[in-house]
Order: sequence, then structure tokens, then C-alpha cells
Amino acid sequence: MIRPPPGKGNLSSDGYQVTGDGAGTATLNCRRCGGRGRIKSNKAIIEEFERQRKYLGGPSPVQCPNAACVNHQFSGGLAEIEARFRRFGTTDVGSMRWQCRACRKTVSVGGPTLRQRKSFRNVDVFKHLVNKGVPSRLMETLDLGPSAFYGKIDFLYRQCQLFAASREARLPYKEFEHLRLCTDRQVYLVNWPNRKIRLHILIQGIATAELKSGYVFGLTPAYDPSINLEELEAAREACGDRTRAAHLQEYARLWSRDDYTRQVAKLKKDQVELPQGSAPDSETPPAPERSDLDGNTEVADNEQLPAKGVLVHSEYTGHGHFHLLRHLLRGAKKVSFHMDDDPALMMACLGAFTDRVRDRTADILSVRILKDMKVDVRRRLLRDARKRFEAAKLSFPGLSDYGAKVAIMTEKVRDLRAESPVEHKKLQDLWIDQIFPNPAEPDKRVRFVTDLDDYDDETVARMLISASLWPIDTVFNQIRRRLVIAERGIMSHRQPLTWHINAPYNPIYLVKVLEIFRVWNNFIGPPKSKKPTPAQRLGLTKGKVRYEDIVYFDVREYLKPS
Repeated sequence: MIRPPPGKGNLSSDGYQVTGDGAGTATLNCRRCGGRGRIKSNKAIIEEFERQRKYLGGPSPVQCPNAACVNHQFSGGLAEIEARFRRFGTTDVGSMRWQCRACRKTVSVGGPTLRQRKSFRNVDVFKHLVNKGVPSRLMETLDLGPSAFYGKIDFLYRQCQLFAASREARLPYKEFEHLRLCTDRQVYLVNWPNRKIRLHILIQGIATAELKSGYVFGLTPAYDPSINLEELEAAREACGDRTRAAHLQEYARLWSRDDYTRQVAKLKKDQVELPQGSAPDSETPPAPERSDLDGNTEVADNEQLPAKGVLVHSEYTGHGHFHLLRHLLRGAKKVSFHMDDDPALMMACLGAFTDRVRDRTADILSVRILKDMKVDVRRRLLRDARKRFEAAKLSFPGLSDYGAKVAIMTEKVRDLRAESPVEHKKLQDLWIDQIFPNPAEPDKRVRFVTDLDDYDDETVARMLISASLWPIDTVFNQIRRRLVIAERGIMSHRQPLTWHINAPYNPIYLVKVLEIFRVWNNFIGPPKSKKPTPAQRLGLTKGKVRYEDIVYFDVREYLKPS
């Protein structure tokens, strides 16, 4: 982790100044550009990265039943399994038997539906989950009790992870010429666990979709189910985290009660200090100041921490997500990131891809669009854009629409660079208006975050034109429409309240259904669609995958001797 010199307000030899806010949070200030950001724990970033990529390796299907044995729990592939176990024939029902080399205990590995009573319902549950099936109605329709139904969700989650890992583990060794990745966040609501504290739990999720294929990477909620809040507090007390700066804590990535109390107090103080009538204009939101590159409110005073599992600071979720992308897509010769106007996302991406930005094999563009606008406003903006584009095209006769767009934007980039008062990196702080008609993004502005003045004007123009959040916004819209647990609340006609009738009460249910949806979106998709699936476009499968291919995916096929 970054360890500043001791004391407050020290100036280090590399041009950075370390300051603090008095609440254990250290800030690194750059004296050259004036930018600043909170110091992060490298240990916490690596922990979050390992949490998010855990599914790629996953626990070995062969585990020694002896809890005291060194081979009781481990992760590894076939080579690691054969080093720890020897093949020991099969059982009467055909399950593989293995013998532990350390303690001589035997273990059998059966099929995916071993000990299931109603395995014929697995595909039905899968289909209904991704088609807005309500759990209580599904139990009634499919004749399943609560234990059997949620057991099948556990089973489908495990099968989806195993199936996705068998394909996505190849990605780091697969070469790509140029990938354009669109990243954004989505917030999910979990109902209060008991009636004593009627405050919702909001969990931020981050996901990335590839522009051409639509393949979704990540879809990771900022939530860790491996430890509960009470266990976290006991561990923090034991290791002395309560007296350490935030970035030096052993559990820096997880939300503690101290973090929650401090955040609520800060929000109340900010609300008091906010002058009357100072709300930003909804149609032209201001750009984030460079002096606040990490600003990101995650928990408010009308929310609470979960009783099961713990929230992860979304800044660390972002860092882990981009390190996961770096790991998966290291075979890409060039990557371009199109991300929402979110300072924390930008800093997380730079943290993982700094060297590739420096080598010019990675670019970052920030996209700002007006979301949740009314249909009339969208149509008006689209009409205005069409008029401006038709007028601008007259200066470039004989060109196609795309050729005219490139020519118009090239001229605009040239003029902006000529007018810029700064000597280098002239486009980094400029939001460039896209005058071209686009029904999905009618009022789009783009900023070339990693401009170093080394690309020609036409190359920059093509990058600005292609920048979009449409692929990831489409995925988020599908989540709202297809997953009943993620749909928006119903407004009450009697009281000015929103009723989240289908929101889950256990966050782990949200995590599992989101992963099931991600695998469905990438490998199956809508049944009537004749287009190739995202996995086909990305080259991970040769054809469409069936529900049965995932539900009955058998890891024993990978354990058979070649």
C-alpha cells in the first residue's frame, strides 16, 4: 500500500503532499496538476480482485473429507488434484472415487444432480428466474417448497459459475485486436431484515459490456457474504483497525459500523452547509472537479448495513473489477474504456491500466448522457441533433453519413486543440458535444481522459464518435425488466411512498440471481433472437448454448484421464 511519511501535511520527494481530514482518511495531493484522491490500500485491492476472480479457479471438485487433512479444502486444476489424490476406481452408481495421498481417506465425485429429488425442475426454475418469475408464485406453480426452491437457486448459481469459468478461463490466452469496453454502475435494493429498523439496504453493482459483442464481464455487487458484520467488528477490534488510518486497516475494503457512523455524520453536515437553491441544473450536470477524484456517496442516513454479509466500499469494488478485466483481457492488443461520468470509476481504471495508458495500448473516455429524461425531451433533442447534423453535412458533400461524422468531428477536434490555453493534454478537461442524432443517447458529451496529444485529429475523432454507454445500459435495462428482484418499486396512491414488494431480504440471493442472469445473457439470450449470442461474437462458443448445457454441466468430464 502507499505509505506516506509520518505526520500531517508532509511533502514527499515525488511531488505529492499528504493531508488528512481528521477522521483517519489520508489524501494524496498532486502539486503539479492540483488533483487529489484518497490513499488506497493495495492489500484491500488485491483481496477484492481475488474475491471477484475466485470463480475462475473455484474450489476443487475433489476435497478430502477429513477436516484435519491438508487436502480438505483447496483450489486447483486437474494437475493439482492428481498431485494430491490418486484415482481409486468408481462407485456402484458410476461416481469417480479418489484416495487422498496424505491421509488415505477416499472421496467420490458424483454428477451435478446427485441427491436431487426433482432435478427435472432445474431448467424450469432457470427459465422463470430470467423471465421475471416471482419466487412465491414459482413455488406454487412448480410444486416446490421454500427449501427446495432456494436450493435450486444455489445449484443453478454453482452450475453457472462452473460453466462460465470453463469458458472464461481461456480469455487471458485469447488474442483480440481491439476491445471497446463500456462500464457503469447500477444500484440494487434489499429490504430490511427485521421490523425494528425499517431502513433499506442499497448495494452498488459494477459491470462492463464489450461494445461489439455485448458480452458482460463482472456484474459484481459491492457485497461480500463470506463474513458477517458482527464477525467483522470482532476481527477489527482484535487487530486494532479502529485506531488506524483507513488505508492502513486490515479490513479496509469492508464497511464497518465506524465507517457508517462517520459517513452519516458527514452527510448531515454537508446538508446543513448546502445553501438554499444550490441544486445543480438537471439538464446540464456539472463536471466533477479534478480536486475530488474519488467522491462517491455509498450509504445515507436512511439506509442501513446488512445483517448477513458485509458491504464492500464501492471504490474497492471498482479497483477489483478493473484488475479482473486486466487479467481476463491481457491478450487484447488494444483496449478502449467508455465509462460513466464517475470519478471513482476513472481512478479505479487508471489504477489498473496506468502502464497500458502510458504505452498507448489503453485509452479512457468518459461519457455523459442525460438519463431518465422524458420521452418528449428525448424526441426534441433528437430533432435538434438531426437539424444540426444536416446543416453541418453541407460542408462535406459526397461523403456517407459516417464519413461526414468523422470529417465534422475531426474539424472540431482541430479547432478545440488550437483554442486550448494549455500546452499539453489539451482535450483532457474538455467535454465535447456530439451533435449527431442518436435515439439511444440523444444528448451525449464525451471527454478524452487520457489525451496526451500524440494521436492525430482523425483518430481522436473516431474514438469520440464510437464512445458509448449503450451496451451496458441495455444490460441494466434488461436486469430491471427480467429480474423481479431488481425491478423498480411501485408508487403508493395513498401515501407518497415507494413499495419494493419483490426486493429480496437476503443480499446473497441478489448476488446469485445476478450471476445467473449474466451467464444467461452471455451464452443463451432470448429464444426468438436469431442473432449470435455475445459469447459467439466474442469467440467463446461456436453456437448457441442450451439451458441443459449449463444446468447439467459435469465437471467430471475434466477429471477423466486423457
